Amino acid sequence: MIRISKTASGMALAACLVVAPLTQAHAADFELPDTLAQFPNVSGSFVLELQSDTTFNSDDPGAEITDTFATVETSLDFNLSEIFTVHTDLVLEPVLDPDPFEDRFFEDHGGYVETLHLIVNLGQFTLFGGKINPAFGTAWDATPGIYGTDFAEDYELTERIGVGGSYTFDGGDAGQHVLQTAVFFADTSGLSNSVFTRRGELSVADGGASNTEDFSSFAIALDGGEIASLPGFSYHVSFRHQEAGDGDVSDETGFAIGAKQEIETADGIKFEFNGEIAVFDNLDGGENDALYATAGLAVGKDEWFGATSFTLRDLSGGPAGTSFDDKLFQATVGREVFENASLAVGSKFAEEEEVESHTIGVLFAYETDFSTNQPQ
Repeated sequence: MIRISKTASGMALAACLVVAPLTQAHAADFELPDTLAQFPNVSGSFVLELQSDTTFNSDDPGAEITDTFATVETSLDFNLSEIFTVHTDLVLEPVLDPDPFEDRFFEDHGGYVETLHLIVNLGQFTLFGGKINPAFGTAWDATPGIYGTDFAEDYELTERIGVGGSYTFDGGDAGQHVLQTAVFFADTSGLSNSVFTRRGELSVADGGASNTEDFSSFAIALDGGEIASLPGFSYHVSFRHQEAGDGDVSDETGFAIGAKQEIETADGIKFEFNGEIAVFDNLDGGENDALYATAGLAVGKDEWFGATSFTLRDLSGGPAGTSFDDKLFQATVGREVFENASLAVGSKFAEEEEVESHTIGVLFAYETDFSTNQPQ
C-alpha cells in the first residue's frame, strides 16, 4: 500500500513507500495524539486503494491475467482514558486467489478484523493483549514501490492471539529505542473468517506455525533511531520462535536485521534507503529453510516520486532436496494528484520456483486521519 504523508511537504517521498496495511502497526507504535485532551475520544485513519495489475510473458500461461481490486483499511483507537485504549484494524480486500486464465474485476472481496486489542499506556511501559500483529521484520512495511513488499510479506506476523509489552527508553544523543516482546498463537476464533466473501475459519487441523491454541510461540524486537551522530538513521533487530502445528515438520525459528536511512538535500530532494536480511529454519513449520535479502530506494521531490527495490528469496531443504533462488525486481513512478492522494504506475519482474513473469500495474491511493473529542 502507498502510505500518504499528512503534510504536502512530505507527500512525495512518503507516497512512494509501499507498505503493508496500516493494520500492521504494532502495539508499540501507539502514541496518544496530543490534540485529544478529553476522554473518551476516537482517533484513527482511513486508506482507500484502487489497483489493477496485468501479468504477461509468464512461464505459467494461467497467470497471464488482469486483476483489478480495491483495498480499504480503517484503523481505530477508542481512547477511554490516558491509560486505556482499545485498538482495532478493519480490512476489506480480495480474500481468495484469482482463478487461472480468468481476469478479475472487483471480485472476491471480504472484510475482516485484523487486530482487536487493549492497550495499557504506562508511560515508558506499554502492555497489550487480544488479537495482535507481533513485531518481526520491517521490509514488508518499509520497502518502497507498488510491488516492493511482495516477497517480504511471506514472513510478516499477523492475526495472532497474544499478550505482550514494550519498553521505550531515551538514550539522549544515543537515540530513542523500543524493546517489544509478545507471546501468541494463530487466531482460530470466529474473527479468523471474513464477511461478504468467506475465506473460511482457521482451525487447529489446518496446521501451520503457531497454530497451537497455546502461548508457546513468541517474538522479540528492538527498534531504534534519532541517534545524534546518525541523523535520519533507524534500525530493527528481531527474533521469533513459532511452535509447530498439526502435521508440521518442525518448529520455526527466524531472525531479522534491517536498517533505514533518510537524506534530504539542500534543494529539497528526499532519498530513503532501506535494507533487511531475514533467515529462517523450517519456514512456517515446513521443510524449507529460507533467506530473504531486500534492498530499496525511494526518491521524491515536490509532487513527484520514484522507487525501486530488489529482493532475493533463497529456499533450500525442500522435498527431495529441492532449492530455489527466487528474485523480484520492481520500479515505480508517480505523483501526488491532490492532497493526501497519489497515482503511481509500476513494473515488476519475478522469478518464483523457476517460473518467470512480468507485471505492470497502476495504483491510486488516498489516506486521511481523523479524530473526535467526546467530553464526559
